[in-house]
Amino acid sequence: MQVTYRDVERAKAILIVGLDAEQESPILHLRIRKAATRFGARVFVVHARRTRLRDVAEHVLARPGHEAAVLEEILDAAGADDSP
Repeated sequence: MQVTYRDVERAKAILIVGLDAEQESPILHLRIRKAATRFGARVFVVHARRTRLRDVAEHVLARPGHEAAVLEEILDAAGADDSP
């Protein structure tokens, strides 16, 4: 599935895992910021440290290489909340 910058700008929610967008993809970083500040997108970052998106994103800290495990924990917790 291809995602364009326009898709990012128009997203309602953006999940970034293991990427420091400012350092690794500056254009993407700017588009994420635009989505959050202009269009109200919710931004979530799973990373080993807080990134420069800290003012527009919720950060979940994960040790390097453990991002998948953190995502599984989040999904498990969300599933527990949905049970009757």
